[in-house]
Amino acid sequence: MARKRDILDYATHLTLWYENGINLERRWIDINGEIDTESTVKICRAIRDMEFSAPDDPIEIRINSEGGFIYSANAVVDLLLACSCPIHMCATGQVGSSATDIFMAGDVRTATPNTLFLFHSGSDKVKGKIFVHEDELKSNVLLWERGCDLYAERSGYKNKKWWMTWTKYRDQYITVEKAVEMGVITES
Repeated sequence: MARKRDILDYATHLTLWYENGINLERRWIDINGEIDTESTVKICRAIRDMEFSAPDDPIEIRINSEGGFIYSANAVVDLLLACSCPIHMCATGQVGSSATDIFMAGDVRTATPNTLFLFHSGSDKVKGKIFVHEDELKSNVLLWERGCDLYAERSGYKNKKWWMTWTKYRDQYITVEKAVEMGVITES
């Protein structure tokens, strides 16, 4: 029989998860706001917990984020692509920049009617010595190319060069209707 302390610890555990936009029992995660190291630690931990508890059951991720740190987003993308659970994404509000990469890692991707998506080549605020700029540029180009690979692989527009040309010089905002046409959204 469970001790009272164990029950309280479990309830406290669930409350802490819930306060961070995570419901382990219902298998959903809300991603709101900036993508950074702190937020992705919680997201990744929740995904692993859900996969461990029921490896074949879907996980629902609702995302409303302007994006953020691409390396943190890539940690989530890699985990989602390797996860045995079907990943159901629902975009709402805005899904931009690195949050778009996370969204594209979903197996099933839907969106609420007023959602806007932002695709772009990324940006950086490099300071320091000129050769540091060169290294940063190489790194950013590599990250951008990997994003274009992901978009080409998981959308209706399968040509990586198309994605690279489309996102190279300007931010591209698209509506839900355009996202459906492009295969960014898999179910409307």
